[in-house]
Amino acid sequence: MFFDCSALFIGLYASYMAKCDADKFYTYGYGRFEVLSGFVNGLFLVFVAFTVLSESIERILEPPTVSSDNLLLISVLGCLVNLFGLFSFHGDMEGQNMHGVFLHVLADTLGSVGVIVSAFLIENYGLYISDPICSLLISGLILAASFPLLSESATILAQHSMKPPKFFKGAK
Repeated sequence: MFFDCSALFIGLYASYMAKCDADKFYTYGYGRFEVLSGFVNGLFLVFVAFTVLSESIERILEPPTVSSDNLLLISVLGCLVNLFGLFSFHGDMEGQNMHGVFLHVLADTLGSVGVIVSAFLIENYGLYISDPICSLLISGLILAASFPLLSESATILAQHSMKPPKFFKGAK
């Protein structure tokens, strides 16, 4: 939650700063704040993905007993809130800043879907291993989604004129 709140704050701050006029310190204006925000949010996503990945590996090796009382209801409500946020940000995907914010909301939505799936499997079939497996899959999806953002924003920040390597398919 700390990284999600930080990502939203950074995105909001960058959107505000990008609208500021040029001055004697930033003679071309503050537009790069949005690119920098996208890069920082991409780094946050990688950190979150690796944290979830490491915790899911620990839980695969030793699956915990998860109490599923009200878990399904709460995760469905959380997913609905995240879906609302996802569709709200989807219309405004211009630039790395909003792309980074969108990916954080997407990661939360994927997390909610993973909790719904694992809660259902735990409640109905006693499959406690489903929780770390869902987390493992979600961390992979978050990593895959964050690399194009990192590549594109790093290319812009470095003022690189060549095409990025082919393994960053989402980069331009």
